[in-house]
Amino acid sequence: MQMYFVALSFLVILCFPQMILQVEEDNPKALQFYERRGYEVIFSDPASRRFDASGIFVKTVRTTKICMRKNLSFQKLLRNADQAPNTGFNIFRALRDAVSDFGSEIISR
Repeated sequence: MQMYFVALSFLVILCFPQMILQVEEDNPKALQFYERRGYEVIFSDPASRRFDASGIFVKTVRTTKICMRKNLSFQKLLRNADQAPNTGFNIFRALRDAVSDFGSEIISR
């Protein structure tokens, strides 16, 4: 989960308006993870292929990939900064606190 929040932080810092990703249909935990974080399904591609290395030889097999999108609203991410895992540095909390400190500094002048 920490890697997810780091990747999202970089997208916000670089001002990307959205994040698009693909999840395989047979991975319900990943689908649920992203749906809980506000991703919406754009489309699914039943003609996708993936590598299967379960046997002696690597082969390609069909799979359905679900394409998901999340709009990255900077203000919303700052409001939800406390939902990020508390493991080390959190860019959302740092940005929210910096904006908050800057705003209160201007008001107090």
